[in-house]
Amino acid sequence: MVVLAFTVFNTNQMSDTEKLTAAARNLSTAKAMTLNGTFGSASNQFTGELKVTSGGRQTGQVTWGSHRVTILQADGNFFAKGNRAFWTDKGRYTGDAEFLNTGEHWGRLESFSMPIGFKDNLTTTAIVNRMRQLTRYSIRSSERTTLKGEDVDKITTFSATYYLTTDDEPQLVRIESTSSPTISADVKVQGSSDGAGTISEIRSRIGELKDSFDPTKNPRVQEWSKGGCNASGCPVRAKVWTVRGSSSSVLVNVHFTITADTRTGRHLGDCTTSVTITGIDGVWAECRVTSSAWTSWFNAGSGTKTWWKHADLTAAGASEGDITTMQNALDRE
Repeated sequence: MVVLAFTVFNTNQMSDTEKLTAAARNLSTAKAMTLNGTFGSASNQFTGELKVTSGGRQTGQVTWGSHRVTILQADGNFFAKGNRAFWTDKGRYTGDAEFLNTGEHWGRLESFSMPIGFKDNLTTTAIVNRMRQLTRYSIRSSERTTLKGEDVDKITTFSATYYLTTDDEPQLVRIESTSSPTISADVKVQGSSDGAGTISEIRSRIGELKDSFDPTKNPRVQEWSKGGCNASGCPVRAKVWTVRGSSSSVLVNVHFTITADTRTGRHLGDCTTSVTITGIDGVWAECRVTSSAWTSWFNAGSGTKTWWKHADLTAAGASEGDITTMQNALDRE
């Protein structure tokens, strides 16, 4: 006769470190999690809900200072979707791109501008590793208490306070770090369905980055080319340059417009193109304006005509290659 013996430990029999280890194990197997709370320091923080994949990619809508924005982090690339006020404030944008005058737009952010290091603080791996490194000497106090009407074990260490469910398989439900930058957030493990939804949401937002811009680069026109205009249309040609920073190349999207008689005159037409800056010299951007407004104005009356050419330039926040690489990486989640 074979006798099988099973031992089940409940949380009343487990030590604090055993509870933390069990909760870390359960979190490590999650496809994704949700963090809902406040992140950062007193001088630079955002509040809201972040969805985090097991691979460390995040997205969510947050309040950052006085701005309500959508943020996205994938493979060390940081992006936000906000209005001009946000990009002037948090994005340090100093340009005058007309497209920012309406609505919210995706743009790239420098990692140092973020209120908190995502990789080191806001991933399942980061949280799990910290919990696994805790020993009984790390624990300052523990108690059974309630959180949102539910019994929880509150375990306070020198670096953070962890709130765990009291069932046989403890789950982390809240974390409050005490060192800067701080985290005070509810934690919810996502199941397979919700986790797949989070990955799909991140994939979709990465796709939206095709229209993003990089506020750290301010492209400008170095010189204009003249001539070639007639009743059928007007070629607009300008040499465009921008700083590249650490990038080997920068894609600049160019929107040319023409106004009649003065800088603020009647709109006669526009066209768009793009150029890639790879060296220290500018690159010529060119497209042709053709419109009924231009033809009508050009043919009207006689004598000398004056028109103004304008250029609205933006450095792309993500190339097609960047977008493809980030989306393909999601397939490994």
